[in-house]
Amino acid sequence: MDKRSLIKRFTEEGYTLRPECLNHLTEYFSQLKIQNNNKITPDVVKTHMSKILENVKSLQSHQGDIILGEQTVKGAIELLQRPQNQVMELEIDVDKEKLSEENTIIDDDREKKVNDIINEKYLHTIVVLDTMNETPRIRIHNNKPYTEFIVNANTQEEKKQTVSLGAPSDKVNVFIKRLEIIKTKLSQGKKYYFGAENKKKVAGTNDLEGEEQQQQSQELNDIGSLIGSKGKEMCCLGMIYEGVPGDYYMQDEFSRVKINLEQAQVELGYVTVTSIVIAKGVFDQMQGAFVISKLMLPEFEEEVNLNPSVFKKESSDFFGAKAKVQRILGKLIQLEIESASLGKQGSRAQNLTRFQKERQLEMGIFDLDLNPYFQVSEKNEYCVCVFSDFLISDRNTLKKFEGILQVYESQLKPLVIILMGAFFNVSEINSEFVNDQVKEAINDFLNLLNKFKSLRDNCYWIMVPHINDIGGMPVQPKSELPEHLFTEIKSIIPFFKLVQNPCRLSILGKTFLIQRNDLIKDLRKRQIVINHHKDIQLNYAQTILSQRHLSPLPLIIKPIIWNYDNTLLFYDNPDYLILADSYSDQFDFIMQEKVLTKEEQKSNIQKTYVLNPGSFEKKSTFTVLYPLEGRIETCSV
Repeated sequence: MDKRSLIKRFTEEGYTLRPECLNHLTEYFSQLKIQNNNKITPDVVKTHMSKILENVKSLQSHQGDIILGEQTVKGAIELLQRPQNQVMELEIDVDKEKLSEENTIIDDDREKKVNDIINEKYLHTIVVLDTMNETPRIRIHNNKPYTEFIVNANTQEEKKQTVSLGAPSDKVNVFIKRLEIIKTKLSQGKKYYFGAENKKKVAGTNDLEGEEQQQQSQELNDIGSLIGSKGKEMCCLGMIYEGVPGDYYMQDEFSRVKINLEQAQVELGYVTVTSIVIAKGVFDQMQGAFVISKLMLPEFEEEVNLNPSVFKKESSDFFGAKAKVQRILGKLIQLEIESASLGKQGSRAQNLTRFQKERQLEMGIFDLDLNPYFQVSEKNEYCVCVFSDFLISDRNTLKKFEGILQVYESQLKPLVIILMGAFFNVSEINSEFVNDQVKEAINDFLNLLNKFKSLRDNCYWIMVPHINDIGGMPVQPKSELPEHLFTEIKSIIPFFKLVQNPCRLSILGKTFLIQRNDLIKDLRKRQIVINHHKDIQLNYAQTILSQRHLSPLPLIIKPIIWNYDNTLLFYDNPDYLILADSYSDQFDFIMQEKVLTKEEQKSNIQKTYVLNPGSFEKKSTFTVLYPLEGRIETCSV
């Protein structure tokens, strides 16, 4: 299509094209001709031209625009080329530039109104994060944490290309970053202080208060200061690693020292190689080693959360869900406010917002206000059902699940149903017919759900793979199950999501961090100092919370993708930490850095519910939790 024809076509619609817009259109139709082997029919040209014009109209903020901007035309072309799940983000970017071109100024009152609406939306939505692309990267500057949101890929093809093990420097940074985060987190509390310079800050400014705090707080020394300690008992923070077999060392950012663990005792948790610990002991000049008497896993002081609905900016959202709501819905809400102020002339902006709302679900935001199924229920009645070892290739598993759904459809109204792997018994699948066998199991599962249409069509279904499930490498973060196997089930179930492992969710403002991995067996086996505390599950929960990492084991035991280690880190405790492990019975604890007493559970202290639903396949157990009530029910069939 030549330039004269393009100008004529846009003029017929009442638009004037700038030269740069004309260049973009000419280049697009030239590429289209090349893609079709220089054979392109007038009907094809007409169809593409109509779609571009339709997109141009949708992307306009005001009806009266005559001279088209470059960003509008460029965006209209990209809408034809981008995958469906990227359309909404592109439109928001175009609208942002459009409003900027028009010098639209949102005053303080309007900005406050937008934030209030976002706060309200966050408390009424389910937010599912794309773990590898939407988990914030935590940075430390001047001993203060902040976050960076780096979208690593836009399309599925780009995602496949970017999932690599990373450079050698990424492997080193994995452990440096973990130590840096734990040190920063400890320095924010009053239980520990680092060096004499920080002692006054932690102890308090009031003399009486300072003396009291000085007795309660513990100084943490750099490992390099051990050499001149002259037999004084010291307390150090560092990571343990192994040199030659049997020789252990402790290291911080600057120094390392050989350690003697013969007299060391551990109170709670599992200490392995690569664990970050607080060690108390004396440096022995003769041995040239730090003789440790006590090893402690770090304990943190969580902030009191008096008003969880208050929205934080992206820079302080260490989980990522609130930032996603702000990123996706913030511009949409501004457009709604803008269209309301424009009256009839805002009709096109209103059409755009309706279109974007339809795309919210594809981008991982499920607005409960748009579903009448849940509006008849009290919010405190909303529940989340969690199943692990949900072997859909096993008919006995499906039979048990059918009995549960019969009860749920008549008596309970689940908001979210989380199913975790392993979904397929890989050892029993014939490699020659893997797709046929897997599709048959998926069809059996779909046929079961079709019997319960109310649950099928209204619940939010989430599938979290086991690390050894089909699709992707057996490392963390584990990619989602192959989408091509679930094409039919996604076309029938409106609220169905395949997610990665680990998975991050926000449900009605409550944060969920979910992992399906068998760690307990390896943690117990790899202990370098035996912990005699008999509660295995409590030791496990304490280890994960203290290390601020979902896989605190040597990389040779539990490999991870180095440059995606941020997906396993967490700075603040989530509201719900789901650790599904086949080697443990069902359990649940209410913790901060310890199991809380009944009085502490009722206080405003930031609480974390740590739970394992158990194995549904082997022991027929699962867990039902009520996010807003903070109530957990352990169930079995």
